[in-house]
This record gives sequence, C-alpha cells and structure tokens, in this order.
Amino acid sequence: MIVPFFEQQNHNGSKFLEDKFLMTFTTVKVLEFLILLYINFAASLFFSAI
Repeated sequence: MIVPFFEQQNHNGSKFLEDKFLMTFTTVKVLEFLILLYINFAASLFFSAI
C-alpha cells in the first residue's frame, strides 16, 4: 500500500519521504531488537539468581 504511493510521486519530496520512512522503520526494528536482548539478559540474570 505504501510503496505505490511513493512511486506515484516523482518529485524530489518522495525520495526524502521514502528515506525518512525507511530510517524510522529501521530505528524501530533496532530498538525492538535491543529491548528483546535486554529482556532476555534480565530474565537470565533473574533465573540464575534464584
């Protein structure tokens, strides 16, 4: 749904929007990954402490 919308706009603004979207998406994915790592780390510490 999102990709055709970007392809329709041929002016310079579309590339900027696309880059911004990709950057945001990547940032969210990285944050998700870090949070999962942190949770796993905390859980392993917690269980080893018991």
